[in-house]
Amino acid sequence: MAAPLINQLFPGLVTGGRSLREIDNHYHVQSIAESVHQLVDYQAALFEQQHQTAIENFRALEDVASEQRESNSFLSQLVDETARIGESLDDVLHVLRNGFATVAELMIQQRQKLDEIAHVLRQPFGTQAIELLAEAERALDSGMKRTGRDQQEDWNDATRLLDEVLKNPIGSRNYVAWFHLGWLRWKHS
Repeated sequence: MAAPLINQLFPGLVTGGRSLREIDNHYHVQSIAESVHQLVDYQAALFEQQHQTAIENFRALEDVASEQRESNSFLSQLVDETARIGESLDDVLHVLRNGFATVAELMIQQRQKLDEIAHVLRQPFGTQAIELLAEAERALDSGMKRTGRDQQEDWNDATRLLDEVLKNPIGSRNYVAWFHLGWLRWKHS
C-alpha cells in the first residue's frame, strides 16, 4: 500500500484518515491506468460525480432552509400567540384575585354577623327578655301619652309584658323592668 509508505517517507505530511484514503485512491488509479486518457476520463467522471453530489446537497440544503423558514414563521406566530395568551391570563388572574379578595372580605363580614347571630341564639332567654321589655316600654310610653281607658289598656299591657320579662331567668335580673313594674303598680294602687 502506498499510504503507509508515504507516512513512512513523509511523517506528519498527512494527518487525517480521509487524506490518506484520497492519496491511496490516486495511487491505485495511477497504477491500473493504461493511459493518460483513462486518468483524465476517470478524473472528469469523478469531478462530474462530485459536481452532481454538490448540486443535490445544495438543493437539499435549500429545501431544509425553506422548511426552516416555514418552521421559524410558525414558531414566531406561536410565540406571538403565546404572548397574547399570557397577557390574557394575566388579566384573568388579576380579575380573579380581586374577585377572591372581595369574596373573602364579604365572607369575613358574614362570619362576624353569623357569630353575632349565634351569640344571640345561644341566649334565647335574653333575646326573649329584650323583645318583651321593648314591647313593654312601647306600651308604657303610649300609656303615658294617653288618658282614660286607652291609657289603662296600655298600662295593663305593659304590666302583663313586664311580668313575663321578670319570669324569664335573664329578665329577672333587669333593674329597668323591676323599676317600670314597680312604678306601674304604684300608679294602679
